[in-house]
Amino acid sequence: MKPRHILLAGAMAVAANMAFADCTNTVPVKTISNAFPAYEIMTGVMAGCGNVESELDKDHRLKIVDAFSANPSLYSMTSLTNSTSVPMIDADLLRPLDDLIAMHGADLNPHQFIEIDGKTMAIAAFANTQHLMYREDILSDLGIAVPTTWDEYIAAAEKIQAAGVVDYPIGHYMKDGWNLAFVFVNHFLGEGGEFFNADWTL
Repeated sequence: MKPRHILLAGAMAVAANMAFADCTNTVPVKTISNAFPAYEIMTGVMAGCGNVESELDKDHRLKIVDAFSANPSLYSMTSLTNSTSVPMIDADLLRPLDDLIAMHGADLNPHQFIEIDGKTMAIAAFANTQHLMYREDILSDLGIAVPTTWDEYIAAAEKIQAAGVVDYPIGHYMKDGWNLAFVFVNHFLGEGGEFFNADWTL
């Protein structure tokens, strides 16, 4: 991978970490990231060091490849997820962060480092959590033990459906669009599904 002047999104975690110390930034930095509260906090802390201009955009994932491919790049750093990092990697737009971590990342946990070919290309700032909830009263009434595996989960749902207790024994609370696809992919891969054959055909 050839050196690039562009920083990967994870550098936000380094920069935010710097802001808790005595920091003064003399180099103009422009960021683009997803628009939700966690990034509002991170970019707000970064701004405390000075010379930081941050753009929060819910559609940033659609813009980052073109924005970072421009010469000069339109931004210094961005936020990424597992899915949005792939097109950035494919376009060779990422820069190793190991030198920045050595200078400013003493408080980071090595478990946060996302490595590619032995180089830290991103720093995990947070993770999404998902919750599995169940109706204790229904399980108790039907003599079903609380499921601890996906097979038990499906078997319990089948028993609940057969008993006619509720119309839908399994439900999800989520937005439509990519959110639904994201959960499907999690379940599909988690159950051993594969999207491609050995020859990369579908």
